[in-house]
Amino acid sequence: MPVEVSTIDRKWYRIIRKPKATSQEIVLFALRELKVDRYNPIVSVVLAHDALLLELNHKYRNINKPTNVLSFNYEALSHNCCLGEIFLSIDRLTYESKTLGVEVHAHFTHMLIHGVLHILGYDHEVPEDAQEMQALEIDLLSKRSIENPYLIQE
Repeated sequence: MPVEVSTIDRKWYRIIRKPKATSQEIVLFALRELKVDRYNPIVSVVLAHDALLLELNHKYRNINKPTNVLSFNYEALSHNCCLGEIFLSIDRLTYESKTLGVEVHAHFTHMLIHGVLHILGYDHEVPEDAQEMQALEIDLLSKRSIENPYLIQE
């Protein structure tokens, strides 16, 4: 099950120990726990910065500001599919970690799991969907000994 990771911003190496291997491990963990690893999907992770996420957010969502994570689903889940691509901004993650008072690695893990759920079709546009997605995030994070991030934000 390939997880391809590209590191665009070198700051990732200062913040996350072995960012490529760590990203791969987190994505594979999420796919296993969600019981979709049997499809052997291809997932791409791009470890980027605010400038790229601003550009993508503006181009694809018509929102002219950077964001922490953007996910693009490419194919429906099927055997050996190219499931999607997840972009993360090191600038947003470090800023939000400081603002929320959470460890960067925990926030990174949360946002990567959040991205995996998006490429699997989960969303948070309506309250019922948001509740389902958050419950999955909380469950997956707890299995990695990471506290519920939604309690921290309240």
